[in-house]
Amino acid sequence: MVMEIIVALGLLYLAFWFLRMRHLRVKAANWKLIDATIETVRLENRGHYAPACDADVSYSYCAENSRFSGTVSVPASWWKREPSPELVGREIKVRVHPTKPSESVVVSATLPGIDDSAAPSLLLQGANR
Repeated sequence: MVMEIIVALGLLYLAFWFLRMRHLRVKAANWKLIDATIETVRLENRGHYAPACDADVSYSYCAENSRFSGTVSVPASWWKREPSPELVGREIKVRVHPTKPSESVVVSATLPGIDDSAAPSLLLQGANR
């Protein structure tokens, strides 16, 4: 009985998390589109038998006469080719919250090497894994 309740609560939490992430992506699709620059790419090898690199991509942008930054976590399965530190300095597009410019999302199609068929159209800070 207790185990069934724990499983039910876990499934409820996952459903809530999925719907919240979907809602955030839909809402962010209408935010202002601006240029950003990739600052760092931190690779994490998650493959045991075959290498598979997840990447934390940090970027910066200017909005409202101030400089902001963000980091997105991109799973290995969303890359067409393995990410590399050579991405540093590349330009990407981000959507910025209209009243809170410190909040942004990355337009995945502008991230070099991403597989558009696997990744969602907007990558949320810290919420992609």
